[in-house]
Amino acid sequence: MHIPDAMITGPICPLTTALAAGLVGAAAFAAVRKKAPIQPGRFAAVTALIFVLQMLNYPISGATSGHLMGGVLAAGLLGIPLAILSLTLVLFVQAIFFGDGGITVLGANILLMAGMGAASGGLLYRFLTPHSQNTLQRHLAMAFAAWASVVSAAALCALFLASGSEVSFFHVLGPMLQVHGLIGLGEALLTLMMMAAVKAWPRLILPMAGALFLTPFASGYPDGLEFVAEHFQLPEGIALFTAPMPDYSFPFLPEMLSVMVAGLAGILLCQMLGAAMVRGLEKIPASRMQRS
Repeated sequence: MHIPDAMITGPICPLTTALAAGLVGAAAFAAVRKKAPIQPGRFAAVTALIFVLQMLNYPISGATSGHLMGGVLAAGLLGIPLAILSLTLVLFVQAIFFGDGGITVLGANILLMAGMGAASGGLLYRFLTPHSQNTLQRHLAMAFAAWASVVSAAALCALFLASGSEVSFFHVLGPMLQVHGLIGLGEALLTLMMMAAVKAWPRLILPMAGALFLTPFASGYPDGLEFVAEHFQLPEGIALFTAPMPDYSFPFLPEMLSVMVAGLAGILLCQMLGAAMVRGLEKIPASRMQRS
């Protein structure tokens, strides 16, 4: 659900940028104020895992594909504040280095995936299981929160599309909910699978390596937003610049190897930037944040 540049224009772009900046700032504030220390390696590894999992488009009905949004997964592994920062970093890396999602609409994409995915989805899961020790109940709650995060993000995306183009909100809302309701089922299943995988391999190397190996076999069908855009005459997105690895490809390499090398590059970028972000947060005294 990456909105490209030029699909939405006008005041909605600076407005969503400001709202996203507030969301990220609040998440950083909450992360610094937490008494538990932030682990740079853990944050970097989860961020890299979310990045590579988002490369794995899976087919759904109607020649459409979806991919993991990962908000509830990140919230379950890192807590909500750090999950918001993790998804934001993933979106930044995707937009700058791979041309996936626009620069002018980065704020909108942050609100969709970090806001509705990590924040709203994480809060919903927490609300549904405040003190529950029942494993089945927690799994069902996590699956529902993951599904709901995708559907709510689709509804918000429809609002952004209507506010930043000539398309009618109700014209695009139904198709967005219909397509992403199915994608949300995949989100729920993958979230539970990855939570189980992380418990089995807490260092995340094996889940990350497995996902990277599968990247060349990802579905080539358009994702949910692209499908709706094609069938309901939404404005076409454009690329404002040529990314170093456009469409997750590495220059001068065969296609399958190219995708894997680009994925590995993205993993390394997320690891390095994620560790740097946490070390930057650690340099901010919590006492200063409390007084401000």
